[in-house]
Amino acid sequence: TATAGDELVENDLRSGDFIDVLRPNMVSAQAGIRVLSGLVGDVVIPRKTTASTATFKAETSGNTSHHHTASTPEFDTITLSPNHLGCFTEVSKQLLHQGLPDVDSLIRDDLNQAIAIGLDKAVFRGSGSGEPTGIDGASGVSTVTISTPGQPDKSDVFEFIADVDTQNALNGNLSWVTTPAVANFLRQSQIDS
Repeated sequence: TATAGDELVENDLRSGDFIDVLRPNMVSAQAGIRVLSGLVGDVVIPRKTTASTATFKAETSGNTSHHHTASTPEFDTITLSPNHLGCFTEVSKQLLHQGLPDVDSLIRDDLNQAIAIGLDKAVFRGSGSGEPTGIDGASGVSTVTISTPGQPDKSDVFEFIADVDTQNALNGNLSWVTTPAVANFLRQSQIDS
């Protein structure tokens, strides 16, 4: 204890055994969310909003017109404008010089992970006010209401898939993203007796 010998006992700093904080799993990158980097201005992406449709016509008909019904694809654009996500911390020169483990790398990694977590939150739950609108709040995104929140049953899971399939969107790099609690529930759920 202090004044009874504590001052004579050396501490053994084991910087190689540094213990980091636990953080949420960052899943947007694993789910294939694309990040645009190196941009210098707003981004405009063209898209097709309405497709052409085909029609059948008889070779001969009672009228003089044998033309098919006209259909024209329609287009618009999506404009992406920047939102700013960042964080900072203040560190003394002395701590950078004397600290173990490598304080510069430790803090840089901490800030990068904080940004990644903030980005993940915005991708899925962003409010659209000062941050991107997340998938959860975007217009045109289908939702499924399940009878017991956090505990989807077999019919709920198949409804999720059917909704995506009905919108003709079962293509590309698709992923399931859920919470650890729902994943745990599903791991223990019996599909059929």
